[in-house]
Amino acid sequence: MFSNAQNYTALDTTSYDKTKTLKSTYETKFEAYNKTISQGYSGKLKKEIIRLLEERQTEILKMFSDKSLLFNNEFNEFLEKSLDTILIYNPDIKEDYTLLLSKSPSPNAFSIGYNTVMVNMGLFKYLENQYQLRSVIMHELAHDMKKHNLNTIINIAKINLSNDSKKALEDINSAKYNKGGLAFKRMKELLISQSQKNQKEELEADSLGFVLYNNTKWPKQSFANSFLRLKEFEDASSFVLDSTIYYRLFHLEDQPFKAKWLKKEDFSAYNYSHFKEKISADSIASHPELTNRISKIRSFMPKDYDSTIVKPNEGFSKLQYKAVFQQVANLFDLKEYGASLYSTLILLESYPDNAYLLKYIGLNFKEIHNAQKTYTLNRYVEKLNPQEQGESYNQFLNFIWNLRLSEMKNIADYYTSTYP
Repeated sequence: MFSNAQNYTALDTTSYDKTKTLKSTYETKFEAYNKTISQGYSGKLKKEIIRLLEERQTEILKMFSDKSLLFNNEFNEFLEKSLDTILIYNPDIKEDYTLLLSKSPSPNAFSIGYNTVMVNMGLFKYLENQYQLRSVIMHELAHDMKKHNLNTIINIAKINLSNDSKKALEDINSAKYNKGGLAFKRMKELLISQSQKNQKEELEADSLGFVLYNNTKWPKQSFANSFLRLKEFEDASSFVLDSTIYYRLFHLEDQPFKAKWLKKEDFSAYNYSHFKEKISADSIASHPELTNRISKIRSFMPKDYDSTIVKPNEGFSKLQYKAVFQQVANLFDLKEYGASLYSTLILLESYPDNAYLLKYIGLNFKEIHNAQKTYTLNRYVEKLNPQEQGESYNQFLNFIWNLRLSEMKNIADYYTSTYP
């Protein structure tokens, strides 16, 4: 619980000039990079590598254009200072690196190549101290230093052009029956092949990342503890919302609460088994089982190392607090109105009178109403999928989808007028 939560104000996310400049910088960087790479290859392989690079670069540029990033705030300042310190302790790193801050709530970071690492704000929320977050950064720097992104592109290009792939495609096209089954089988083979390569690269990044971390003066146990913390998140059940909150927040004077809003759709008659042939999660996971990775990382440590969780400093504690509340605004900015509203309700259980959170009920419902009015609600609020979603989140989705258009508007109007 955060004592000053009532006073939270969302970060300014209107850095359009910064985004425009960043996009232009990377467009120039991509052009030069592709030119350099193309000089090392020829023929069809060169053409396929460049095609795949340009495809991925387009996705990166899209992130620079859709309000996915944050600039000029204390989170960015923390990342910049952390990177400067990492480079001071690792003078063998000659390249200039950039850490970008993503609004994503997922506790993750990833190398996009081009001496750039994307850090999700979700890491600030879930990791326990500044050293754990820096450990994740160094793991991703190691991916970049090992050229794993480029290696993956080259590997996929070679697979696409291989005789085996060509023959498999010919077999699928010429088959009279079961084309879908043959295509799925081929996809499974390719995923497993690429996954095995990815797992090897993850272990390489763990190893080099620890070398970089070990060169600093930071507590060694935090490197291993960062992976333990992510394992806890991976294993944790999803957040559960007390269903009584719906009556408390949506029983309005001009619109009494209706029990039918919480009525759940009956999916018992559906047979999902036909669609549930699964590729083993272990075999296609981009990360090897975290348990195995943690065991490997522990082998790097001194036998008598102290595994105690280090308490965060005051600066990081403030960032943890801000990340928790900023998630609501970030998801709203990303137009994930359902997820933003669900996060809002979760926090309102602990902070029932928080004006910032109550305001976002109105903002989200206003957008949800507008989307339903134009028949586009499924772009912003997930459809029900009981096979993949937890019971609490399914209850929330039932509530949204059960509301009539006029009821959505009444909720939006009440909260936007009461908490402007």
